Amino acid sequence: MKNYLFILICILFFACNTAKQMIQDGDLLELQGKHDEAADHYYSALLKQPDNSQAKDGLKISAQQVLDEKFTQFSKFVLESKIEEAVKKYKSSEKYFRNATSVRVKLNWPSEYDEVYLDVRDEYVLGLYDNALRLFKDKKFDAAEQTFQQIAEYDSSFKDATILRLNTVLEPLYQRGLRQMVKGQFRDANISFGRIIEIDDHYKDSEKQRDLAKESATVSVGVFPVLNQTSGNGDEHFLNELISKKIEKSNKNPYVRISNPEEFHKNIEARGWANVIEPQKAAEAGRNFGLRFIVLLQLTVDSEQIIPFRKETKEAYEAFTENILNPITGTYNYISKFRKTNYEDSYESRKLKLKVAYQFIQAADGKVLYNDEIEEEKSDEQHLLTYNGNINNLYPELPNGNYLSPINETWRNQFTQVRRKLLTKEELAKEISVEMAAKISAVIILKLK
Repeated sequence: MKNYLFILICILFFACNTAKQMIQDGDLLELQGKHDEAADHYYSALLKQPDNSQAKDGLKISAQQVLDEKFTQFSKFVLESKIEEAVKKYKSSEKYFRNATSVRVKLNWPSEYDEVYLDVRDEYVLGLYDNALRLFKDKKFDAAEQTFQQIAEYDSSFKDATILRLNTVLEPLYQRGLRQMVKGQFRDANISFGRIIEIDDHYKDSEKQRDLAKESATVSVGVFPVLNQTSGNGDEHFLNELISKKIEKSNKNPYVRISNPEEFHKNIEARGWANVIEPQKAAEAGRNFGLRFIVLLQLTVDSEQIIPFRKETKEAYEAFTENILNPITGTYNYISKFRKTNYEDSYESRKLKLKVAYQFIQAADGKVLYNDEIEEEKSDEQHLLTYNGNINNLYPELPNGNYLSPINETWRNQFTQVRRKLLTKEELAKEISVEMAAKISAVIILKLK
Protein backbone atom coordinates (compact mmCIF):
# COMPACT_ATOMS: atom_id res chain seq x y z
CA MET A 1 0.00 0.00 0.00
CA LYS A 2 2.84 2.37 0.84
CA ASN A 3 4.47 1.64 -2.51
CA TYR A 4 1.28 2.54 -4.41
CA LEU A 5 0.95 5.79 -2.47
CA PHE A 6 4.58 6.65 -3.23
CA ILE A 7 4.06 6.03 -6.97
CA LEU A 8 0.89 8.20 -7.01
CA ILE A 9 2.71 11.06 -5.26
CA CYS A 10 5.54 10.82 -7.80
CA ILE A 11 3.13 10.93 -10.75
CA LEU A 12 1.34 13.98 -9.33
CA PHE A 13 4.68 15.70 -8.65
CA PHE A 14 5.91 14.97 -12.16
CA ALA A 15 2.66 16.34 -13.68
CA CYS A 16 2.90 19.51 -11.61
CA ASN A 17 6.52 19.97 -12.50
CA THR A 18 5.78 19.49 -16.22
CA ALA A 19 2.90 22.00 -16.13
CA LYS A 20 5.08 24.44 -14.24
CA GLN A 21 7.80 24.13 -16.87
CA MET A 22 5.26 24.67 -19.67
CA ILE A 23 4.06 27.87 -18.00
CA GLN A 24 7.63 29.11 -17.57
CA ASP A 25 8.36 28.37 -21.23
CA GLY A 26 5.11 30.13 -22.18
CA ASP A 27 6.10 33.20 -20.16
CA LEU A 28 9.46 33.34 -21.92
CA LEU A 29 7.91 32.98 -25.38
CA GLU A 30 5.34 35.67 -24.57
CA LEU A 31 8.12 38.09 -23.60
CA GLN A 32 9.73 37.36 -26.98
CA GLY A 33 6.48 38.25 -28.74
CA LYS A 34 5.88 34.66 -29.86
CA HIS A 35 2.23 34.71 -28.85
CA ASP A 36 1.16 31.66 -30.86
CA GLU A 37 3.82 29.38 -29.35
CA ALA A 38 3.25 30.81 -25.88
CA ALA A 39 -0.48 30.08 -26.15
CA ASP A 40 0.28 26.48 -27.10
CA HIS A 41 2.35 26.04 -23.92
CA TYR A 42 -0.30 27.60 -21.68
CA TYR A 43 -2.98 25.46 -23.33
CA SER A 44 -0.96 22.28 -22.81
CA ALA A 45 -0.41 23.22 -19.17
CA LEU A 46 -4.16 23.63 -18.69
CA LEU A 47 -4.81 20.22 -20.17
CA LYS A 48 -2.66 18.85 -17.35
CA GLN A 49 -3.85 21.25 -14.63
CA PRO A 50 -7.29 22.67 -15.61
CA ASP A 51 -7.47 24.97 -12.58
CA ASN A 52 -4.03 26.55 -12.89
CA SER A 53 -4.75 30.27 -12.68
CA GLN A 54 -1.28 31.25 -13.90
CA ALA A 55 -1.76 29.22 -17.10
CA LYS A 56 -5.25 30.68 -17.58
CA ASP A 57 -3.97 34.25 -17.24
CA GLY A 58 -1.12 33.55 -19.63
CA LEU A 59 -3.40 31.92 -22.19
CA LYS A 60 -5.90 34.78 -22.03
CA ILE A 61 -3.19 37.31 -22.88
CA SER A 62 -1.31 35.36 -25.57
CA ALA A 63 -4.35 33.73 -27.19
CA GLN A 64 -6.10 37.10 -27.41
CA GLN A 65 -3.10 38.44 -29.32
CA VAL A 66 -3.28 35.48 -31.70
CA LEU A 67 -7.04 35.85 -32.20
CA ASP A 68 -6.72 39.58 -32.91
CA GLU A 69 -4.00 38.87 -35.46
CA LYS A 70 -6.22 36.28 -37.15
CA PHE A 71 -8.92 38.92 -37.61
CA THR A 72 -6.36 41.40 -38.93
CA GLN A 73 -5.50 38.81 -41.60
CA PHE A 74 -9.21 38.16 -42.19
CA SER A 75 -9.78 41.89 -42.86
CA LYS A 76 -6.81 41.98 -45.21
CA PHE A 77 -8.16 39.02 -47.21
CA VAL A 78 -11.59 40.67 -47.45
CA LEU A 79 -10.12 43.94 -48.72
CA GLU A 80 -8.04 42.04 -51.27
CA SER A 81 -11.15 40.09 -52.37
CA LYS A 82 -9.48 36.80 -51.41
CA ILE A 83 -12.83 35.30 -50.43
CA GLU A 84 -11.79 31.69 -49.87
CA GLU A 85 -8.81 32.69 -47.70
CA ALA A 86 -11.03 35.08 -45.69
CA VAL A 87 -13.68 32.43 -45.02
CA LYS A 88 -11.12 29.84 -43.96
CA LYS A 89 -9.35 32.34 -41.71
CA TYR A 90 -12.65 33.17 -39.97
CA LYS A 91 -13.43 29.47 -39.44
CA SER A 92 -9.92 29.00 -38.08
CA SER A 93 -10.58 31.86 -35.65
CA GLU A 94 -13.82 30.21 -34.52
CA LYS A 95 -12.00 26.95 -33.80
CA TYR A 96 -9.26 28.81 -31.92
CA PHE A 97 -11.87 30.61 -29.81
CA ARG A 98 -13.63 27.31 -29.01
CA ASN A 99 -10.36 25.65 -27.98
CA ALA A 100 -9.70 28.42 -25.49
CA THR A 101 -13.26 28.13 -24.18
CA SER A 102 -12.80 24.37 -23.73
CA VAL A 103 -10.17 25.06 -21.04
CA ARG A 104 -12.40 27.73 -19.49
CA VAL A 105 -10.54 30.75 -20.86
CA LYS A 106 -12.93 33.37 -22.28
CA LEU A 107 -11.44 35.44 -25.10
CA ASN A 108 -12.94 38.65 -26.44
CA TRP A 109 -14.69 37.83 -29.71
CA PRO A 110 -14.79 40.81 -32.14
CA SER A 111 -18.46 40.58 -33.10
CA GLU A 112 -18.16 43.55 -35.49
CA TYR A 113 -16.68 41.11 -38.03
CA ASP A 114 -19.66 38.73 -37.95
CA GLU A 115 -21.75 40.56 -40.58
CA VAL A 116 -18.71 40.89 -42.83
CA TYR A 117 -18.10 37.17 -42.53
CA LEU A 118 -21.70 36.30 -43.41
CA ASP A 119 -21.42 38.39 -46.58
CA VAL A 120 -18.14 36.84 -47.74
CA ARG A 121 -19.30 33.38 -46.68
CA ASP A 122 -22.43 33.73 -48.80
CA GLU A 123 -20.32 34.83 -51.74
CA TYR A 124 -17.97 31.88 -51.26
CA VAL A 125 -20.82 29.39 -50.80
CA LEU A 126 -22.57 30.66 -53.93
CA GLY A 127 -19.35 30.09 -55.85
CA LEU A 128 -19.25 26.50 -54.59
CA TYR A 129 -22.96 26.18 -55.36
CA ASP A 130 -22.42 27.26 -58.97
CA ASN A 131 -19.59 24.78 -59.30
CA ALA A 132 -21.78 21.99 -57.88
CA LEU A 133 -24.51 22.78 -60.41
CA ARG A 134 -22.00 22.70 -63.27
CA LEU A 135 -20.84 19.30 -62.09
CA PHE A 136 -24.46 18.18 -61.87
CA LYS A 137 -25.18 19.31 -65.44
CA ASP A 138 -22.05 17.46 -66.59
CA LYS A 139 -23.43 14.35 -64.82
CA LYS A 140 -20.49 14.30 -62.41
CA PHE A 141 -22.78 13.43 -59.53
CA ASP A 142 -20.16 12.22 -57.03
CA ALA A 143 -18.12 15.40 -57.41
CA ALA A 144 -21.28 17.52 -57.10
CA GLU A 145 -22.23 15.63 -53.93
CA GLN A 146 -18.81 16.27 -52.43
CA THR A 147 -19.11 19.96 -53.22
CA PHE A 148 -22.46 20.18 -51.43
CA GLN A 149 -20.88 18.45 -48.44
CA GLN A 150 -18.18 21.13 -48.52
CA ILE A 151 -20.87 23.84 -48.62
CA ALA A 152 -22.51 22.31 -45.54
CA GLU A 153 -19.28 22.86 -43.60
CA TYR A 154 -19.79 26.62 -43.96
CA ASP A 155 -23.58 26.88 -44.18
CA SER A 156 -25.55 24.48 -41.98
CA SER A 157 -28.75 25.01 -43.98
CA PHE A 158 -27.18 22.74 -46.63
CA LYS A 159 -26.38 19.94 -44.18
CA ASP A 160 -29.04 17.61 -45.63
CA ALA A 161 -28.59 18.69 -49.24
CA THR A 162 -28.14 15.90 -51.74
CA ILE A 163 -27.95 16.12 -55.49
CA LEU A 164 -30.39 13.21 -55.78
CA ARG A 165 -33.12 15.31 -54.17
CA LEU A 166 -33.10 18.70 -55.85
CA ASN A 167 -35.53 20.25 -53.39
CA THR A 168 -32.96 19.83 -50.61
CA VAL A 169 -30.51 21.78 -52.74
CA LEU A 170 -32.91 24.54 -53.77
CA GLU A 171 -34.76 25.10 -50.49
CA PRO A 172 -31.77 26.51 -48.52
CA LEU A 173 -31.11 28.97 -51.34
CA TYR A 174 -34.80 29.90 -51.48
CA GLN A 175 -34.87 30.58 -47.73
CA ARG A 176 -31.69 32.63 -48.04
CA GLY A 177 -33.31 34.70 -50.79
CA LEU A 178 -36.30 35.41 -48.54
CA ARG A 179 -34.02 36.47 -45.67
CA GLN A 180 -32.12 38.74 -48.02
CA MET A 181 -35.38 40.36 -49.12
CA VAL A 182 -36.32 41.05 -45.49
CA LYS A 183 -32.89 42.60 -44.84
CA GLY A 184 -33.18 44.78 -47.95
CA GLN A 185 -30.33 42.94 -49.69
CA PHE A 186 -32.22 42.95 -52.97
CA ARG A 187 -29.27 42.44 -55.30
CA ASP A 188 -28.17 39.37 -53.37
CA ALA A 189 -31.76 38.09 -53.32
CA ASN A 190 -31.98 38.53 -57.09
CA ILE A 191 -28.87 36.37 -57.47
CA SER A 192 -30.19 33.71 -55.09
CA PHE A 193 -33.57 33.34 -56.82
CA GLY A 194 -31.87 33.48 -60.21
CA ARG A 195 -29.73 30.48 -59.34
CA ILE A 196 -32.84 28.54 -58.34
CA ILE A 197 -34.55 29.36 -61.65
CA GLU A 198 -31.54 28.05 -63.56
CA ILE A 199 -32.33 24.59 -62.17
CA ASP A 200 -36.10 24.73 -61.71
CA ASP A 201 -38.02 27.73 -63.02
CA HIS A 202 -41.19 26.45 -61.38
CA TYR A 203 -39.79 26.09 -57.87
CA LYS A 204 -42.35 27.79 -55.60
CA ASP A 205 -42.61 31.49 -56.52
CA SER A 206 -38.89 31.97 -57.24
CA GLU A 207 -39.50 33.78 -60.54
CA LYS A 208 -41.88 36.26 -58.91
CA GLN A 209 -39.46 36.82 -56.03
CA ARG A 210 -36.56 37.27 -58.47
CA ASP A 211 -38.45 39.95 -60.41
CA LEU A 212 -39.47 41.72 -57.20
CA ALA A 213 -35.91 41.65 -55.91
CA LYS A 214 -34.50 43.05 -59.14
CA GLU A 215 -37.09 45.84 -59.25
CA SER A 216 -36.40 46.72 -55.61
CA ALA A 217 -32.65 46.76 -56.25
CA THR A 218 -32.92 48.95 -59.34
CA VAL A 219 -31.95 52.60 -58.93
CA SER A 220 -33.77 55.13 -61.13
CA VAL A 221 -32.01 58.34 -62.17
CA GLY A 222 -33.50 61.44 -63.78
CA VAL A 223 -31.43 64.14 -65.49
CA PHE A 224 -32.99 67.62 -65.46
CA PRO A 225 -32.76 69.81 -68.57
CA VAL A 226 -30.09 72.51 -68.42
CA LEU A 227 -31.31 75.67 -66.72
CA ASN A 228 -29.75 78.70 -68.48
CA GLN A 229 -28.48 81.11 -65.81
CA THR A 230 -26.79 83.42 -68.33
CA SER A 231 -28.12 86.32 -70.36
CA GLY A 232 -27.54 84.36 -73.57
CA ASN A 233 -30.25 82.51 -75.42
CA GLY A 234 -28.26 79.37 -76.22
CA ASP A 235 -30.11 76.14 -76.86
CA GLU A 236 -28.19 73.64 -74.73
CA HIS A 237 -31.17 71.71 -73.38
CA PHE A 238 -30.00 68.61 -75.27
CA LEU A 239 -27.14 68.17 -72.75
CA ASN A 240 -29.48 66.23 -70.46
CA GLU A 241 -30.36 63.91 -73.37
CA LEU A 242 -26.68 63.31 -74.13
CA ILE A 243 -25.88 62.59 -70.47
CA SER A 244 -28.85 60.20 -70.14
CA LYS A 245 -27.92 58.30 -73.29
CA LYS A 246 -24.24 58.19 -72.34
CA ILE A 247 -25.02 56.74 -68.90
CA GLU A 248 -27.41 54.21 -70.43
CA LYS A 249 -24.84 53.13 -73.01
CA SER A 250 -21.72 53.10 -70.81
CA ASN A 251 -23.20 51.86 -67.56
CA LYS A 252 -22.54 48.16 -66.89
CA ASN A 253 -24.64 48.06 -63.73
CA PRO A 254 -27.87 46.12 -64.41
CA TYR A 255 -29.48 47.77 -61.40
CA VAL A 256 -29.43 51.31 -62.81
CA ARG A 257 -32.30 52.72 -64.87
CA ILE A 258 -32.19 56.11 -66.58
CA SER A 259 -35.44 57.99 -67.14
CA ASN A 260 -36.31 58.72 -70.74
CA PRO A 261 -35.12 62.35 -71.10
CA GLU A 262 -37.95 63.49 -73.38
CA GLU A 263 -40.69 62.00 -71.23
CA PHE A 264 -39.06 63.25 -68.03
CA HIS A 265 -38.79 66.75 -69.51
CA LYS A 266 -42.48 66.76 -70.46
CA ASN A 267 -43.54 65.45 -67.06
CA ILE A 268 -41.63 68.02 -65.00
CA GLU A 269 -42.81 70.82 -67.32
CA ALA A 270 -46.41 69.74 -66.84
CA ARG A 271 -45.92 69.86 -63.04
CA GLY A 272 -44.12 73.22 -63.04
CA TRP A 273 -40.69 71.89 -62.12
CA ALA A 274 -38.90 72.79 -65.37
CA ASN A 275 -36.96 75.75 -63.90
CA VAL A 276 -35.97 74.20 -60.58
CA ILE A 277 -32.56 75.21 -59.21
CA GLU A 278 -32.89 74.18 -55.53
CA PRO A 279 -31.83 70.60 -54.61
CA GLN A 280 -34.85 70.18 -52.31
CA LYS A 281 -37.29 71.06 -55.09
CA ALA A 282 -35.47 68.77 -57.52
CA ALA A 283 -35.61 65.98 -54.92
CA GLU A 284 -39.34 66.53 -54.49
CA ALA A 285 -39.81 66.17 -58.23
CA GLY A 286 -37.70 63.02 -58.20
CA ARG A 287 -39.77 61.44 -55.44
CA ASN A 288 -42.98 62.21 -57.31
CA PHE A 289 -41.69 60.21 -60.28
CA GLY A 290 -40.26 57.35 -58.20
CA LEU A 291 -36.62 58.29 -58.80
CA ARG A 292 -33.76 57.55 -56.42
CA PHE A 293 -31.34 60.18 -57.74
CA ILE A 294 -31.51 63.46 -59.65
CA VAL A 295 -28.89 65.24 -61.76
CA LEU A 296 -29.41 69.01 -61.77
CA LEU A 297 -27.71 71.08 -64.51
CA GLN A 298 -27.16 74.85 -64.73
CA LEU A 299 -25.47 76.80 -67.52
CA THR A 300 -23.41 79.49 -65.77
CA VAL A 301 -21.17 80.76 -68.58
CA ASP A 302 -22.10 81.24 -72.24
CA SER A 303 -19.40 83.31 -73.92
CA GLU A 304 -19.12 83.69 -77.71
CA GLN A 305 -16.32 85.55 -79.51
CA ILE A 306 -16.60 86.32 -83.24
CA ILE A 307 -13.91 87.76 -85.51
CA PRO A 308 -15.63 88.84 -88.75
CA PHE A 309 -14.08 88.22 -92.15
CA ARG A 310 -11.07 90.54 -92.62
CA LYS A 311 -7.83 90.80 -94.59
CA GLU A 312 -4.30 91.24 -93.34
CA THR A 313 -0.99 91.58 -95.20
CA LYS A 314 1.71 89.23 -93.96
CA GLU A 315 5.34 88.57 -94.78
CA ALA A 316 6.80 85.40 -96.27
CA TYR A 317 9.91 84.40 -98.23
CA GLU A 318 10.06 83.48 -101.90
CA ALA A 319 12.78 81.10 -103.08
CA PHE A 320 14.54 81.79 -106.39
CA THR A 321 17.70 80.59 -108.13
CA GLU A 322 20.63 82.66 -109.38
CA ASN A 323 23.59 81.77 -111.65
CA ILE A 324 26.98 82.55 -110.10
CA LEU A 325 30.22 82.37 -112.15
CA ASN A 326 32.98 80.27 -110.64
CA PRO A 327 36.20 82.19 -111.57
CA ILE A 328 38.37 79.09 -111.11
CA THR A 329 36.43 76.70 -113.33
CA GLY A 330 34.80 79.28 -115.55
CA THR A 331 31.42 77.60 -115.07
CA TYR A 332 28.14 78.81 -113.62
CA ASN A 333 26.60 77.35 -110.45
CA TYR A 334 22.96 77.59 -109.48
CA ILE A 335 22.28 78.68 -105.90
CA SER A 336 19.00 79.24 -104.04
CA LYS A 337 18.26 82.55 -102.49
CA PHE A 338 15.28 84.05 -100.65
CA ARG A 339 13.63 87.41 -100.88
CA LYS A 340 11.05 88.91 -98.62
CA THR A 341 7.57 89.24 -100.11
CA ASN A 342 3.97 89.74 -98.99
CA TYR A 343 0.77 87.72 -99.18
CA GLU A 344 -2.76 88.36 -97.98
CA ASP A 345 -4.48 86.43 -95.17
CA SER A 346 -8.28 86.67 -95.21
CA TYR A 347 -9.58 85.07 -92.00
CA GLU A 348 -12.54 84.78 -89.66
CA SER A 349 -13.25 82.82 -86.47
CA ARG A 350 -15.86 81.94 -83.85
CA LYS A 351 -15.07 80.76 -80.31
CA LEU A 352 -17.55 79.49 -77.75
CA LYS A 353 -16.96 78.84 -74.06
CA LEU A 354 -19.57 77.13 -71.88
CA LYS A 355 -19.52 76.31 -68.18
CA VAL A 356 -22.05 74.00 -66.56
CA ALA A 357 -22.55 73.40 -62.84
CA TYR A 358 -24.05 70.04 -61.97
CA GLN A 359 -25.28 68.37 -58.79
CA PHE A 360 -25.92 64.71 -58.01
CA ILE A 361 -28.85 64.69 -55.57
CA GLN A 362 -30.45 62.00 -53.43
CA ALA A 363 -34.20 62.21 -53.97
CA ALA A 364 -35.13 60.81 -50.55
CA ASP A 365 -33.86 63.84 -48.61
CA GLY A 366 -32.48 66.34 -51.15
CA LYS A 367 -28.91 65.76 -50.00
CA VAL A 368 -26.30 66.83 -52.57
CA LEU A 369 -23.99 63.83 -52.87
CA TYR A 370 -21.67 65.50 -55.37
CA ASN A 371 -21.35 68.83 -57.13
CA ASP A 372 -18.87 70.26 -59.58
CA GLU A 373 -18.43 72.67 -62.48
CA ILE A 374 -17.14 71.77 -65.91
CA GLU A 375 -15.89 74.24 -68.52
CA GLU A 376 -15.23 73.54 -72.17
CA GLU A 377 -14.19 75.70 -75.12
CA LYS A 378 -14.44 75.12 -78.86
CA SER A 379 -13.48 77.30 -81.80
CA ASP A 380 -13.67 77.28 -85.57
CA GLU A 381 -11.60 79.48 -87.88
CA GLN A 382 -10.47 79.59 -91.47
CA HIS A 383 -7.66 81.34 -93.33
CA LEU A 384 -7.78 82.00 -97.09
CA LEU A 385 -4.34 83.03 -98.34
CA THR A 386 -3.62 84.73 -101.69
CA TYR A 387 -0.28 85.40 -103.43
CA ASN A 388 0.58 86.85 -106.84
CA GLY A 389 3.27 84.33 -107.61
CA ASN A 390 4.19 80.67 -107.43
CA ILE A 391 3.06 79.39 -104.01
CA ASN A 392 5.33 76.35 -104.39
CA ASN A 393 8.29 78.69 -103.93
CA LEU A 394 6.80 80.40 -100.90
CA TYR A 395 7.96 79.71 -97.32
CA PRO A 396 6.65 81.17 -94.08
CA GLU A 397 10.17 81.57 -92.65
CA LEU A 398 13.84 81.61 -93.70
CA PRO A 399 15.84 78.36 -93.84
CA ASN A 400 17.82 77.23 -90.84
CA GLY A 401 21.47 77.37 -91.92
CA ASN A 402 22.05 75.86 -95.36
CA TYR A 403 18.86 73.82 -95.37
CA LEU A 404 15.49 74.72 -96.81
CA SER A 405 12.64 74.91 -94.33
CA PRO A 406 10.38 71.82 -94.36
CA ILE A 407 7.30 72.35 -96.46
CA ASN A 408 4.31 73.36 -94.31
CA GLU A 409 1.49 71.62 -96.17
CA THR A 410 -1.25 72.99 -93.91
CA TRP A 411 -0.08 76.54 -94.54
CA ARG A 412 0.34 75.93 -98.29
CA ASN A 413 -3.15 74.41 -98.58
CA GLN A 414 -4.68 77.62 -97.30
CA PHE A 415 -3.77 79.24 -100.63
CA THR A 416 -6.07 76.88 -102.53
CA GLN A 417 -8.96 76.46 -100.07
CA VAL A 418 -12.52 77.45 -100.92
CA ARG A 419 -14.32 79.67 -98.46
CA ARG A 420 -16.89 77.84 -96.33
CA LYS A 421 -19.31 78.79 -93.61
CA LEU A 422 -18.00 78.75 -90.07
CA LEU A 423 -19.63 76.40 -87.60
CA THR A 424 -22.60 78.08 -85.96
CA LYS A 425 -22.84 78.69 -82.24
CA GLU A 426 -25.36 75.83 -81.99
CA GLU A 427 -22.95 73.46 -83.76
CA LEU A 428 -20.08 74.41 -81.46
CA ALA A 429 -22.40 74.02 -78.46
CA LYS A 430 -23.30 70.54 -79.63
CA GLU A 431 -19.62 69.55 -79.83
CA ILE A 432 -18.99 70.97 -76.36
CA SER A 433 -22.06 69.21 -74.97
CA VAL A 434 -20.86 65.85 -76.29
CA GLU A 435 -17.57 66.26 -74.41
CA MET A 436 -19.30 67.54 -71.27
CA ALA A 437 -21.78 64.66 -71.34
CA ALA A 438 -18.95 62.12 -71.50
CA LYS A 439 -17.20 63.63 -68.47
CA ILE A 440 -20.32 64.19 -66.35
CA SER A 441 -21.77 60.74 -67.09
CA ALA A 442 -18.46 59.10 -66.12
CA VAL A 443 -18.68 60.78 -62.68
CA ILE A 444 -22.36 59.81 -62.25
CA ILE A 445 -21.68 56.17 -63.19
CA LEU A 446 -18.89 56.09 -60.60
CA LYS A 447 -21.25 57.46 -57.93
CA LEU A 448 -23.88 54.85 -58.77
CA LYS A 449 -21.58 51.88 -58.11
